[in-house]
Amino acid sequence: MNPENYIGLWDEIADDYDAKMGDDGNSFHRELIRPATLRLLNPQPNERILDAACGNGIFTCYMAAMEVEVVAFDYSSKWLHMRKNIARLLLIMCQFRWQTQLSMISF
Repeated sequence: MNPENYIGLWDEIADDYDAKMGDDGNSFHRELIRPATLRLLNPQPNERILDAACGNGIFTCYMAAMEVEVVAFDYSSKWLHMRKNIARLLLIMCQFRWQTQLSMISF
């Protein structure tokens, strides 16, 4: 299957997945994934982190709330737009990029 075909599949499940994860992630994410990733990254304020394959962006927003400069990308533009709107409402500063916009990111 052509990788481009997967983009539509991720967009199709975006609403259901986002509803199941909620605004703060499910218990698996909160109790296992988030703590392990935070220990690994040890993100510091004003540090720049690239969140590759960010999915619905819950962890992106979590790090951005810690004053980490986060640039996130994913195949699903629908997920990115959903989380980008939530980030704006929460006044969290982070950049969400769709996979075709990666050439605009510099580190």
